[in-house]
Order: sequence, then structure tokens, then C-alpha cells
Amino acid sequence: MWRTTSNILRRVQAFINNCLRKILNVRWPKTISNSLLWERINQLTAEEGKTLEMDRTYIVEII
Repeated sequence: MWRTTSNILRRVQAFINNCLRKILNVRWPKTISNSLLWERINQLTAEEGKTLEMDRTYIVEII
């Protein structure tokens, strides 16, 4: 198991945000804030602790 440092957590969160933007078809110049992105899927961010435990089918279900 590897240590979860703040740098790793920040990078993982950026990757997840990028993936969610692609899944939800949010492209430039139509950008939204990270908090609005997470409100749209009704989830907590990785920094808040639940993203990494999320069921893989959850995002597919909300689309």
C-alpha cells in the first residue's frame, strides 16, 4: 500500500475531475467550477474522502 500524501491526492483529484468533465461532456469554453461539477453528480470529492471508494457503475447510472 502507498502513502496518500496531499500531492498525490491533489493529482488524483485533478485526474478524476478531468475524467468527469469528459464523461459529462463539459468542454472549453463551456467550463464549470470543480464544486459545480461535483454537485452535478451528487458526490464528495476525493479530498473529502469518498471518491476513491465510489462504485464504478455510479457515474454511468447518473448519465
